[in-house]
Amino acid sequence: MVRLPLKNAYNVRELGGYPTSRGQITKHHSFLRADDLVNLDEKDIDYLRSYGVTAIVDLRSTLELNSHPNPFSKIDEVNYINISLMTDEAVSADLTKVMTDKPEQLLPNMYIEMVKGSTEVLKLIFEYFAEQEGCILFHCAAGKDRTGIVAMLLLGLAEVERQDIIANYMLTEVYIKENPFMQQATKHYPEFPVELMYSKPAYIEPVIDYILTTYGSVENYLLYIGISKDILASIKNKLVVGTLQPQ
Repeated sequence: MVRLPLKNAYNVRELGGYPTSRGQITKHHSFLRADDLVNLDEKDIDYLRSYGVTAIVDLRSTLELNSHPNPFSKIDEVNYINISLMTDEAVSADLTKVMTDKPEQLLPNMYIEMVKGSTEVLKLIFEYFAEQEGCILFHCAAGKDRTGIVAMLLLGLAEVERQDIIANYMLTEVYIKENPFMQQATKHYPEFPVELMYSKPAYIEPVIDYILTTYGSVENYLLYIGISKDILASIKNKLVVGTLQPQ
Protein backbone atom coordinates (compact mmCIF):
# COMPACT_ATOMS: atom_id res chain seq x y z
CA MET A 1 0.00 0.00 0.00
CA VAL A 2 1.49 3.36 1.04
CA ARG A 3 5.24 3.83 0.59
CA LEU A 4 6.87 6.02 3.21
CA PRO A 5 8.72 9.07 1.75
CA LEU A 6 12.23 8.30 2.95
CA LYS A 7 15.23 9.70 1.10
CA ASN A 8 17.59 6.75 1.53
CA ALA A 9 15.37 3.67 1.60
CA TYR A 10 13.14 2.83 -1.32
CA ASN A 11 10.79 0.06 -0.33
CA VAL A 12 9.44 0.97 3.12
CA ARG A 13 5.71 0.29 3.01
CA GLU A 14 2.62 0.02 5.16
CA LEU A 15 0.79 -3.22 5.75
CA GLY A 16 -2.20 -1.12 6.78
CA GLY A 17 -5.24 -0.49 4.61
CA TYR A 18 -5.96 -3.99 3.31
CA PRO A 19 -9.53 -5.32 3.63
CA THR A 20 -9.94 -8.77 5.13
CA SER A 21 -12.35 -11.54 4.20
CA ARG A 22 -14.11 -10.94 7.53
CA GLY A 23 -15.02 -7.33 6.78
CA GLN A 24 -12.23 -5.73 8.76
CA ILE A 25 -9.16 -3.76 7.65
CA THR A 26 -5.48 -3.94 8.52
CA LYS A 27 -4.20 -1.13 10.73
CA HIS A 28 -1.84 1.63 9.73
CA HIS A 29 1.13 2.44 12.00
CA SER A 30 1.28 -1.18 13.12
CA PHE A 31 3.60 -3.08 10.74
CA LEU A 32 5.99 -1.78 8.08
CA ARG A 33 7.90 -3.90 5.56
CA ALA A 34 11.19 -2.50 4.31
CA ASP A 35 14.43 -2.87 2.43
CA ASP A 36 17.93 -2.21 3.81
CA LEU A 37 18.13 0.70 6.28
CA VAL A 38 21.91 1.10 6.20
CA ASN A 39 21.87 4.39 4.29
CA LEU A 40 19.24 6.18 6.36
CA ASP A 41 20.22 9.67 7.46
CA GLU A 42 19.05 11.48 10.59
CA LYS A 43 15.98 12.88 8.86
CA ASP A 44 14.90 9.42 7.70
CA ILE A 45 15.42 8.00 11.18
CA ASP A 46 13.52 10.88 12.78
CA TYR A 47 10.70 10.38 10.30
CA LEU A 48 10.35 6.70 11.18
CA ARG A 49 10.42 7.44 14.89
CA SER A 50 7.80 10.17 14.52
CA TYR A 51 5.73 7.73 12.43
CA GLY A 52 5.60 5.54 15.51
CA VAL A 53 8.32 2.95 14.89
CA THR A 54 9.36 1.47 18.23
CA ALA A 55 10.84 -1.87 17.12
CA ILE A 56 13.03 -3.10 14.25
CA VAL A 57 13.31 -6.75 13.20
CA ASP A 58 16.35 -7.22 10.95
CA LEU A 59 15.99 -10.45 8.95
CA ARG A 60 19.43 -10.35 7.33
CA SER A 61 22.28 -12.82 7.81
CA THR A 62 25.37 -12.21 9.95
CA LEU A 63 27.50 -11.56 6.86
CA GLU A 64 25.05 -8.90 5.61
CA LEU A 65 24.82 -7.39 9.08
CA ASN A 66 28.60 -7.07 9.42
CA SER A 67 29.03 -5.44 6.01
CA HIS A 68 25.99 -3.18 6.33
CA PRO A 69 25.30 -2.36 10.01
CA ASN A 70 21.81 -1.31 10.97
CA PRO A 71 21.69 2.30 12.28
CA PHE A 72 18.87 1.39 14.67
CA SER A 73 21.11 -1.05 16.53
CA LYS A 74 22.67 1.98 18.25
CA ILE A 75 19.44 3.81 19.10
CA ASP A 76 18.36 3.00 22.65
CA GLU A 77 14.83 4.34 22.22
CA VAL A 78 14.01 1.75 19.55
CA ASN A 79 13.96 -2.00 20.26
CA TYR A 80 16.26 -3.64 17.72
CA ILE A 81 16.75 -7.35 17.11
CA ASN A 82 18.45 -9.37 14.39
CA ILE A 83 16.71 -12.67 13.66
CA SER A 84 18.27 -14.10 10.50
CA LEU A 85 15.67 -15.80 8.34
CA MET A 86 18.46 -17.19 6.12
CA THR A 87 21.92 -18.20 7.31
CA ASP A 88 25.11 -17.09 5.58
CA GLU A 89 25.43 -20.62 4.23
CA ALA A 90 21.92 -20.57 2.81
CA VAL A 91 22.49 -17.18 1.20
CA SER A 92 25.72 -18.45 -0.40
CA ALA A 93 24.06 -21.64 -1.58
CA ASP A 94 21.22 -19.73 -3.19
CA LEU A 95 23.67 -17.41 -4.92
CA THR A 96 25.32 -20.42 -6.55
CA LYS A 97 21.93 -21.59 -7.77
CA VAL A 98 21.21 -18.19 -9.30
CA MET A 99 23.34 -18.92 -12.34
CA THR A 100 21.76 -22.30 -13.05
CA ASP A 101 18.12 -22.23 -11.88
CA LYS A 102 15.47 -20.15 -13.54
CA PRO A 103 13.88 -17.54 -11.23
CA GLU A 104 10.43 -19.11 -11.62
CA GLN A 105 11.96 -22.29 -10.16
CA LEU A 106 14.50 -20.85 -7.72
CA LEU A 107 12.33 -18.31 -5.90
CA PRO A 108 9.20 -20.43 -5.30
CA ASN A 109 11.41 -23.29 -4.10
CA MET A 110 13.32 -20.92 -1.82
CA TYR A 111 10.09 -19.50 -0.37
CA ILE A 112 8.61 -22.94 0.27
CA GLU A 113 11.86 -24.03 1.91
CA MET A 114 11.66 -20.97 4.19
CA VAL A 115 8.22 -21.92 5.51
CA LYS A 116 9.18 -25.60 5.75
CA GLY A 117 12.70 -25.32 7.09
CA SER A 118 12.79 -22.06 9.08
CA THR A 119 9.92 -22.76 11.44
CA GLU A 120 11.88 -22.06 14.64
CA VAL A 121 13.07 -18.73 13.27
CA LEU A 122 9.58 -17.73 12.13
CA LYS A 123 8.27 -18.70 15.55
CA LEU A 124 10.83 -16.39 17.20
CA ILE A 125 9.90 -13.55 14.84
CA PHE A 126 6.19 -13.81 15.57
CA GLU A 127 6.73 -14.15 19.31
CA TYR A 128 8.83 -10.99 19.18
CA PHE A 129 6.09 -9.22 17.25
CA ALA A 130 3.60 -10.06 20.00
CA GLU A 131 5.85 -8.58 22.68
CA GLN A 132 6.15 -5.16 21.05
CA GLU A 133 4.02 -2.07 21.39
CA GLY A 134 3.87 0.62 18.74
CA CYS A 135 4.84 0.23 15.10
CA ILE A 136 7.12 -2.66 14.10
CA LEU A 137 9.37 -2.45 11.04
CA PHE A 138 10.81 -5.67 9.62
CA HIS A 139 13.28 -5.77 6.75
CA CYS A 140 15.96 -7.62 4.82
CA ALA A 141 18.18 -6.31 1.99
CA ALA A 142 15.89 -5.65 -0.97
CA GLY A 143 12.69 -6.04 1.03
CA LYS A 144 11.43 -8.71 -1.36
CA ASP A 145 12.14 -12.33 -0.41
CA ARG A 146 12.56 -12.75 3.36
CA THR A 147 10.53 -9.64 4.04
CA GLY A 148 7.96 -10.83 1.49
CA ILE A 149 7.47 -14.15 3.28
CA VAL A 150 6.93 -12.47 6.67
CA ALA A 151 4.53 -9.94 5.09
CA MET A 152 2.64 -12.78 3.40
CA LEU A 153 2.25 -14.59 6.73
CA LEU A 154 1.10 -11.45 8.55
CA LEU A 155 -1.47 -10.55 5.90
CA GLY A 156 -2.58 -14.18 5.70
CA LEU A 157 -3.04 -14.27 9.48
CA ALA A 158 -5.23 -11.19 9.16
CA GLU A 159 -7.24 -13.04 6.48
CA VAL A 160 -6.42 -10.57 3.75
CA GLU A 161 -7.57 -11.94 0.40
CA ARG A 162 -5.08 -13.99 -1.64
CA GLN A 163 -5.06 -11.52 -4.56
CA ASP A 164 -4.21 -8.63 -2.23
CA ILE A 165 -1.35 -10.57 -0.65
CA ILE A 166 0.01 -11.24 -4.15
CA ALA A 167 -0.40 -7.57 -5.08
CA ASN A 168 1.52 -6.54 -1.97
CA TYR A 169 4.40 -8.75 -3.07
CA MET A 170 4.27 -7.55 -6.69
CA LEU A 171 4.65 -3.89 -5.71
CA THR A 172 8.21 -4.55 -4.53
CA GLU A 173 9.47 -4.69 -8.10
CA VAL A 174 8.34 -1.13 -8.78
CA TYR A 175 10.42 0.25 -5.92
CA ILE A 176 13.47 -1.96 -6.42
CA LYS A 177 13.83 -0.48 -9.90
CA GLU A 178 14.06 3.00 -8.33
CA ASN A 179 16.78 1.98 -5.87
CA PRO A 180 20.11 3.35 -7.17
CA PHE A 181 22.10 0.78 -5.18
CA MET A 182 20.24 -2.05 -6.89
CA GLN A 183 20.79 -0.35 -10.24
CA GLN A 184 24.54 -0.18 -9.56
CA ALA A 185 24.62 -3.84 -8.52
CA THR A 186 23.06 -5.00 -11.78
CA LYS A 187 25.56 -2.89 -13.74
CA HIS A 188 28.55 -4.31 -11.87
CA TYR A 189 27.30 -7.88 -12.25
CA PRO A 190 25.75 -8.06 -15.74
CA GLU A 191 25.63 -11.87 -15.52
CA PHE A 192 23.23 -11.64 -12.57
CA PRO A 193 19.70 -12.54 -13.80
CA VAL A 194 17.69 -9.33 -13.55
CA GLU A 195 14.53 -11.44 -13.27
CA LEU A 196 15.51 -12.16 -9.66
CA MET A 197 14.77 -8.52 -8.90
CA TYR A 198 11.24 -8.96 -10.18
CA SER A 199 8.31 -9.88 -7.95
CA LYS A 200 6.05 -11.77 -10.30
CA PRO A 201 2.86 -13.48 -9.09
CA ALA A 202 4.32 -16.81 -10.20
CA TYR A 203 7.09 -16.42 -7.60
CA ILE A 204 4.83 -16.06 -4.55
CA GLU A 205 1.72 -18.03 -5.58
CA PRO A 206 3.26 -21.51 -5.03
CA VAL A 207 4.12 -20.85 -1.38
CA ILE A 208 0.66 -19.42 -0.66
CA ASP A 209 -0.93 -22.44 -2.33
CA TYR A 210 1.40 -24.79 -0.44
CA ILE A 211 0.31 -23.34 2.91
CA LEU A 212 -3.40 -23.33 2.04
CA THR A 213 -3.31 -26.84 0.58
CA THR A 214 -1.24 -28.34 3.39
CA TYR A 215 -2.64 -26.50 6.43
CA GLY A 216 -5.91 -24.94 5.29
CA SER A 217 -4.97 -21.42 6.38
CA VAL A 218 -2.00 -19.30 7.38
CA GLU A 219 -3.20 -19.32 10.99
CA ASN A 220 -3.23 -23.13 11.01
CA TYR A 221 0.32 -23.13 9.65
CA LEU A 222 1.48 -20.74 12.38
CA LEU A 223 -0.19 -22.90 15.02
CA TYR A 224 1.48 -25.97 13.52
CA ILE A 225 4.96 -24.47 13.87
CA GLY A 226 4.34 -23.90 17.57
CA ILE A 227 3.04 -20.36 17.92
CA SER A 228 0.37 -20.25 20.60
CA LYS A 229 -3.20 -19.07 20.08
CA ASP A 230 -2.64 -16.27 22.58
CA ILE A 231 0.35 -14.93 20.64
CA LEU A 232 -1.52 -15.10 17.35
CA ALA A 233 -4.51 -13.34 18.92
CA SER A 234 -2.18 -10.59 20.18
CA ILE A 235 -0.68 -10.11 16.72
CA LYS A 236 -4.11 -10.10 15.06
CA ASN A 237 -5.20 -7.44 17.53
CA LYS A 238 -2.22 -5.33 16.41
CA LEU A 239 -2.94 -6.09 12.75
CA VAL A 240 -6.66 -5.63 12.34
CA VAL A 241 -9.24 -2.98 13.19
CA GLY A 242 -12.98 -2.89 12.60
CA THR A 243 -16.14 -4.74 13.45
CA LEU A 244 -16.64 -8.21 12.04
CA GLN A 245 -19.34 -8.52 9.41
CA PRO A 246 -21.91 -11.30 9.94
CA GLN A 247 -20.89 -14.52 8.17
